[in-house]
Amino acid sequence: PIKVQFLFSDSQSITVKISPPESLPFYFTADYASNELEDRRQLWISLKDTSIAFDLSSHPWMVCGDFNEILDPQESSNPSVITSTRAMREFGSCLSDIGLFDLASQGPKFTWTNHRPSDPIRKKIDRCLVNDLWQVAYPKGFCSFEPPEFSDHTPCHIRLTSTKPEFGTRAFMFPSYLTTLPALVLTIKECRLLLGVPAVNLTSLCFKLKQLKSAIKSLCKENFSQIERRVQEAKATLDSEVHQIAAAHFAGILCIARISLKSPLN
Repeated sequence: PIKVQFLFSDSQSITVKISPPESLPFYFTADYASNELEDRRQLWISLKDTSIAFDLSSHPWMVCGDFNEILDPQESSNPSVITSTRAMREFGSCLSDIGLFDLASQGPKFTWTNHRPSDPIRKKIDRCLVNDLWQVAYPKGFCSFEPPEFSDHTPCHIRLTSTKPEFGTRAFMFPSYLTTLPALVLTIKECRLLLGVPAVNLTSLCFKLKQLKSAIKSLCKENFSQIERRVQEAKATLDSEVHQIAAAHFAGILCIARISLKSPLN
């Protein structure tokens, strides 16, 4: 049987140590962040204190739940959210400090909806986060966000040892052709400014690289997705322009020919 040892709790989180049979033990924190910004700031402090108190930078650690905050404007369907806010940066800084990043996942991009048909808003406020030691201990671990039934949140199903699906998040590979895009340098600079202070250790560096990966993948999708269709459209445009040039050239030759035919009569 799985052994669960209680360690700590406060108004927004509970931390336990989980010892699965025939697997490495790990620390698990479940949280339910407040709707109030000041209360959420206390949760960020509590997570940092928990990390220090139980030396979680040296042990596998997973944090899962409703954070009531997004990390990036793209994690909200609200069109008015176009830039990073102070609250987003504070959340990101907290995760960077304690070395947590999103576990590989599958499912919908947004995990919460306000259920308002007249003004629908969706956000990614539910996350399953791990540190690098958890990833090493459970290299085949991943999570899936399932269709909601009665709740406004999507339930998260965590799998410790299952084979990862062929769809969903995948290992990131940097395509060399991205270096030909002038926007690449700008994207990196914007991501660096968004994440704030420089990385002070390997865990914070790992978190920052994870966020940069997301920005680069979006840039790649904007410029190189559906490449076959883009090639066909470019060829069709080129063919149309060639035909227009050829027609204009033929019209010019025809005009010259007519002038030549008329000139002896003048």
